[in-house]
Amino acid sequence: MPVIRRTGGFTLIELMVVICIIGILAAITLPFMVKIKWRAQLSSCMYNERALASALQEYATANDHRYPLPSGGDIPGILSAGGYINRVPKCPSNDSIYGYSVTSGNDNYTIFCQGLHYLSFPDQVFQNFPQITASMDTIRLKP
Repeated sequence: MPVIRRTGGFTLIELMVVICIIGILAAITLPFMVKIKWRAQLSSCMYNERALASALQEYATANDHRYPLPSGGDIPGILSAGGYINRVPKCPSNDSIYGYSVTSGNDNYTIFCQGLHYLSFPDQVFQNFPQITASMDTIRLKP
C-alpha cells in the first residue's frame, strides 16, 4: 500500500507552538506598553499644569500681583473668561479638572492634579499626584 504524503501546510503542533510564542511575547511587552502610556499621561499632565501656571502668572501680572480666589477648588472660569487661557486643560488620565488652592495672603498658589496616575503602577511610580507651586515653579510631589 503506497504512503500518501502531504505537501504544503502546517501541522496542528506547529501552529500551537507559534500561537504560544506570540502569546508569550505579548505577555512580556504588554506591561511596558501600559507603563509608556502612563508616562505619556503624566508628561501631558505636567505640561498642562505648567500652562495653567503660566496663565495664572499672566492673571497676577494684570491684577496687581494677586492670584484669583478658587471657586469650588478649580480655576477654569476665571482664566478662560479673562482670556488668559484658550482651552482649560483636563487631566489625560480621567478628564478631571486640575485643583487649585491659594494661600491666605493671596501671594502663592498650588495647582494639583486630581487624576488617576498613581493607580497604574502604585509600587513603581509616585504615590501622590504631581503639583506645581508659584514659589518653586517646578513640578513636585504633593505632601
